[in-house]
Amino acid sequence: GLVFETAGAPPEFPPGVCKPDMKLGSEAAEDVGASDVTLLAMTGDELSVAFTTGSANTLALHVADRSSTQAAFAEVTVTLPDDYDAGNGATLSSDGLKLVLSDVTRSNFGQLSRAKRGDAFAGDIDEAPFEKINLLKPMTGDSLGWPLLSSDGKDLYYVRYAKRALVAQCHRGNDGVFDIGTEIDEFTLGGPQGEHKLLSGLSADARAIFFFDEKTQHAMALFRQYEGSPFYNEVDLGARRGAAPNADCSRVYSSVAAGVVGLHGLV
Repeated sequence: GLVFETAGAPPEFPPGVCKPDMKLGSEAAEDVGASDVTLLAMTGDELSVAFTTGSANTLALHVADRSSTQAAFAEVTVTLPDDYDAGNGATLSSDGLKLVLSDVTRSNFGQLSRAKRGDAFAGDIDEAPFEKINLLKPMTGDSLGWPLLSSDGKDLYYVRYAKRALVAQCHRGNDGVFDIGTEIDEFTLGGPQGEHKLLSGLSADARAIFFFDEKTQHAMALFRQYEGSPFYNEVDLGARRGAAPNADCSRVYSSVAAGVVGLHGLV
């Protein structure tokens, strides 16, 4: 007769850095040297922040650094080429030394670099790491935006959109160039025009992703068992923008309606 082997129990995965049952605790204001801000990025060590002020023609990108989580932020100069702005998001490398954003036509990603924190971001923008991704719009017509670097800098997540938006995850090759990437989680991270998911934060283990949902106007978080598996367990973080966790997910930073970058202890 036939012999059937029963499948074993599904593997047990250790808890991620950010827990799916996370809840935000009390707010503590962070002075970034400006008011009415929209947070775009916070490094996992909480020492560098990127945000915008203004809107449309008055939109301005700011980066600020501090020496410790007890110190005040001090703004540094950011000089962008005329064909780049932060209207479609920006991301910082975990050491705060690279700033990635898209051009005004939403066709290309590029990065500015600096030698150490406290230095200005200036000089020529480097599009070489994104040369494959930057072929997408000429080939497909899709726009690019809302880049998000993993903590080790080996992966880039970004929003690829025409009328409907999708999130792609791409890997950096040995040559330092990111591949075009694979579209992930169409049903949780995709959305039609007006309901795009604008990426803002990623846990250190890449098992939790944070974004602003245009439909609800709330920050959200999604979780997965391991990198590469589907995201699930959606958590609504409320009417805030730019949600981004620190390295151990004991705090989540965001900007709130009053324009203050909030520090939230998790409970």
